Amino acid sequence: MAQGACGCKHGWEGEQCTTKMVMEVSYDQTGTYAGAGIGAVIVIVLVVIATVIILRRKRLPKHKKEIHREDRGKTFGNVECSPFPFETSDTQTHSGDIEDTTCEDIQVYVNVHDIDSKDDDDVIYNNVDVTGVPIHELQSIIDSKIVNEAAAFQEEFQTFPWGPVHPHEAGKKNKPKNRFKSTFPYDHSRVVLDTNGKDIDTSYINANYIDGIGNEKAYIASQGPKPNTMDDFWRMVWHVNSGKIVMLTNLVEGRNVKSHQYWPDERKSLVTPTFELKLDREMIYAFYVIRDISITHKKTKEARMVHQFHFTKWPDHGTPDSLELVLFDRRVTAGIGRTGTFIGLNELLTHGKNTGKVDIPRYIGTMRNGRMNMIQTYEQYIALHELLVEGFNLQESLIVRVNFPAVLSTMCPTNTPANQTKIHQEFKVLKTLTPNYSPSCFKAALHEENLEKNRNKDILAADKFRPFLQSQLPNVTDYINAVMIQSHTSMSGYLMTQFPLVDTIDDFWTMVFDYSCENIVVLGKPTQKEDWLLGEVGDIAAGNAISVKKLQDRSPNTELAIVDYQVERERFGSETIRIFSLSQWSSNSLLPPSDSSLFQLLEQLDSRRRSDNTRPVVVMCRLVGRRPIP
Repeated sequence: MAQGACGCKHGWEGEQCTTKMVMEVSYDQTGTYAGAGIGAVIVIVLVVIATVIILRRKRLPKHKKEIHREDRGKTFGNVECSPFPFETSDTQTHSGDIEDTTCEDIQVYVNVHDIDSKDDDDVIYNNVDVTGVPIHELQSIIDSKIVNEAAAFQEEFQTFPWGPVHPHEAGKKNKPKNRFKSTFPYDHSRVVLDTNGKDIDTSYINANYIDGIGNEKAYIASQGPKPNTMDDFWRMVWHVNSGKIVMLTNLVEGRNVKSHQYWPDERKSLVTPTFELKLDREMIYAFYVIRDISITHKKTKEARMVHQFHFTKWPDHGTPDSLELVLFDRRVTAGIGRTGTFIGLNELLTHGKNTGKVDIPRYIGTMRNGRMNMIQTYEQYIALHELLVEGFNLQESLIVRVNFPAVLSTMCPTNTPANQTKIHQEFKVLKTLTPNYSPSCFKAALHEENLEKNRNKDILAADKFRPFLQSQLPNVTDYINAVMIQSHTSMSGYLMTQFPLVDTIDDFWTMVFDYSCENIVVLGKPTQKEDWLLGEVGDIAAGNAISVKKLQDRSPNTELAIVDYQVERERFGSETIRIFSLSQWSSNSLLPPSDSSLFQLLEQLDSRRRSDNTRPVVVMCRLVGRRPIP
């Protein structure tokens, strides 16, 4: 099914996206269409609401009463968690009497089903009227309703109430504390803080409880804190005893301020009228940041730990990559999307996995009963359906490092045929994730001026991922057959490209210089005619505006060559580049000549990158995509 974007909707293939794909494995089937939907969904859902707080279901008291420390909840707003939630520094310490609710503790609590928590779940779902559609029918429902410009979805969405449907007098009386003029919390579901003294207005914050399915007050949806509500925000986190905050916006997006920075910078304290906060640890990944924040009550001296999970790569315009959001979802164990979609996805995934059914319209009604306009557009409504399909199909693939050998042995048992192993099945799933791009996605590569810059006309650089040359010579296009690929810690971790052709050597070095690359990995060996690597130390190759000089050979053995070069450009100065080459890796072989040579390359490259891992590593081979990325 065509969708008006680059790539077919998941489950379809062919030039016109009219051929149904044969799916043999029901793992993660994240497609291009779903990615577009996810972004639409999230950007959507209440731009107003930047913070979501999720209270722990399993430890909430069954009767209405004060939440004690052992009932500690989860806070989700503009935050997120580590991709390796079980790993932590052995030397990590916290000062003071801090209740350490670490990512490890949270992850264990969520994934471990002890007898009590299992019984609680059974009680909850046995008492819920299970309605909706079977989860295995969701995709066919989407396919039937997406036709005719999604008229059926639009009609359904119009049935949801819009605007305020409940009294919201407290919000009107506290306008300076509201980020937006027309988004107020409903009086019946708003979070009421303990007052400071006799000032009743100190009980107000623009935040609402959102019910789960068979579980009252499962979430809190809140606006991003303002300078004058920052203390209120932390009083709310303290009041509900939450241990997690998930932040889904940046502080500023475009020209719009979404949230005041309510956490301290590294090695600095942040003091509010009620609390003192310190940043104990900050872990920066490619598209999110994890922060461990210690919070101390100034009056009682009680200290707690809060984990913030911050999704940072939401584009000013458009939508995030679907895989990034799915991974973010896995890290925070709670769904994706901005507020309404985030909560809807999290709750419906949990309910669907327990009951086998989901009732999307009914739960949107529940959310809107708690806070106005949760899920703002029909495009978001469609995307929520798509995300649920992805969520139900997606299987957890994260492996804790210490468990990897054991897990690998179960995925590749010695007495099982290779095509029947779990790792073979996962690889088949990976192949289904490859989107089908139309020619319109390769406009630069297919431009007449650039056709001869492609070594293979079937392996092109998509416009969405290609690096643009920035300082090329006059009358030279900005195209090079290369794509940007993210690493674990950087959105621009690698530049993957083909061996330069005779006429594209200058383009190659221009890319290296423009993107400040200092490490190049060469997998295989160019032919003698195309050998752009210099021979002896001191040789110089001069291009139109670039000169390259070989400085020092650091090769440890005959399998792995490591050579330093000086690359100089007119008016730009010079850079020292290190090239790592596995020249014995034949273009006819998908595997390296030896495991040891590849491991040695990785070790040397990692040592080189430790000082600065923000610069992309260039990885090249004869045909892009035929070799793995280090």
